[in-house]
Amino acid sequence: MIATTHPQGWLLGGVLLGSLLLLTGGCGGGGPTQEVIDEQRLKPLVLLYGMYPASNGGRQPANEADLKKYVATRQDLLDRFRTTADQIFLSPRDGKPYKIYYGLPDGYDGVMIHEQEGKNGLRLVGYFRGGVATLPDEEFAKLKLPGK
Repeated sequence: MIATTHPQGWLLGGVLLGSLLLLTGGCGGGGPTQEVIDEQRLKPLVLLYGMYPASNGGRQPANEADLKKYVATRQDLLDRFRTTADQIFLSPRDGKPYKIYYGLPDGYDGVMIHEQEGKNGLRLVGYFRGGVATLPDEEFAKLKLPGK
C-alpha cells in the first residue's frame, strides 16, 4: 500500500503503477527500447526516494544511510522491480553508484539522482516528481543541479 499522506502520494502511486506495467509487459507491441529498459532500472530508486517522506514525518532523506535503511524496508517493491537493496544504488550502464542529492529544500522539483558518467554520451537522470529521462551529455551539462 502506498501512503497518500504525502502531498505527492497519488502521483507516486500512479508513477509506480505505470512503471510496473512497463516492466511486466505493458501495452504490447514490439517490446521496450533499450532506452526505456535503462530508464526503468533507475525508476525504482527515484520512486523510493520520493516515497521516503510519507514514512518519515514529511522529511527528505538527510543522507545515503537514511535512504538505504528505508529502501531495505521496502522488499515488496524491490521484488516487483526485480532488484535488490544493493543493486538499486548502482547504474548497470556505467557500473558506478548513482549521484544522489540529499537535504533538498521543500518545493524542489528538479534533478535528484543521475548517473555519474552514463554510457555512449547519454546520462540517466531522475527528477523529484518521479520522472526519469535519458539526456545527452551536452544537455546534462546545462542542468541546474543542487549545489551548482
